[in-house]
Amino acid sequence: MGSFWGRALTSPSTGAGVTGPRPLADELEDILKDLIDSAPERPPRDVHFRTATDGSLIIEVDGTSYQNVGEVKDPVAQQIIKAVIEKWEKK
Repeated sequence: MGSFWGRALTSPSTGAGVTGPRPLADELEDILKDLIDSAPERPPRDVHFRTATDGSLIIEVDGTSYQNVGEVKDPVAQQIIKAVIEKWEKK
């Protein structure tokens, strides 16, 4: 997962008519939504991806924030996060 965690997190440009890259958290949220929408039932954990004020990625599981997937102790939440990351890396 080195390429995932090494990606620069940048905000869109504010110049008129110029759009920068989408924040990583937004891309991951879209993938997460697609996975949840295609799942036969809703996952038992509430997982989200956010951008911290310093630009780093925050993973939220049931309202608790984590800096990386290794900190998440719940195996179901880890599986969801890893599935999202794997799908993002294939993009």
